[in-house]
Amino acid sequence: MEDEDHHSDYLIDFKEGRLRAESTRGVPLNNKFFVRAFAIRAAATVANFGRVIELMRGDSRTELCNMARAHCQYVVISSFASSIDNVTVERSDIRRVLHRLFKFYASNIILRYAPEFYLSECLSLEIHRELDSLNRTLAEEIRPEIVGLAESIRFTT
Repeated sequence: MEDEDHHSDYLIDFKEGRLRAESTRGVPLNNKFFVRAFAIRAAATVANFGRVIELMRGDSRTELCNMARAHCQYVVISSFASSIDNVTVERSDIRRVLHRLFKFYASNIILRYAPEFYLSECLSLEIHRELDSLNRTLAEEIRPEIVGLAESIRFTT
């Protein structure tokens, strides 16, 4: 996956070895980390779905639902990250709030679906602890920023 291209074909990248779980290790918790983690997890659920169908074990509807959810979450995360990169806001405080919202949203999803991220090997105990700490910090800091963002939008429309 190229750094600038948040919308690459993650399935082909995963299959051809360009998208590996190691690419999330040692990376700071920035937009690139979150987009890669969600891409790896989505590709891993597709691979798992193929194994379930091949072995005819488990409920294929459950696996299909997991695969669809992972793909949709990847699309939302990659689109959110891309939109933050492309936003042309003169006020840097709005960009900062959007960036924090992105991190809060992405870390919440990763923590909620941690087993899937662990199985795709893009989440380790160390990263999990970092995300948990980040999530708590952002939850405390983000409330006043959200109120300010909502008020600034209300006054500009």
